[in-house]
Amino acid sequence: MALSVVALAMTFYGCNKDDSGSNAKVVKITRTSCGEHFSGSKAKSLDEDERYDVRWDNGQVEVTHVNWAAPCDLHDVTVDVKVEGNVVTVNECGDGGLANCICKIDNRCHIMNLPKGTYTFVFMLCGYEKHRQQCTL
Repeated sequence: MALSVVALAMTFYGCNKDDSGSNAKVVKITRTSCGEHFSGSKAKSLDEDERYDVRWDNGQVEVTHVNWAAPCDLHDVTVDVKVEGNVVTVNECGDGGLANCICKIDNRCHIMNLPKGTYTFVFMLCGYEKHRQQCTL
């Protein structure tokens, strides 16, 4: 009986172990004002669909959410990143009051400690999946 309990405990411990080998973390978050774009984001107009640009930038991964339809009174944006194998999940969440209007903004984050390679990026908004794309860094 004691051996069964130890085996069961080892099984659960093994399931929770992080084997990703990555210490990826978000180190910088910036966003534009309502109706503006980052220079170089290549957005032609605010009528374009929203999209995600991913690029390698001096040893960090730069992720830009272009034309995000956000509440005008957006106070703060948090971005969390989780790496499991070759899947990188980026979860953005905005903190604001009641939306009395919507405006298009760009949100950008930098992720460090993600080695070069081919990844599937899963983009989430407050826990809900919005988009997936494969990127080679």
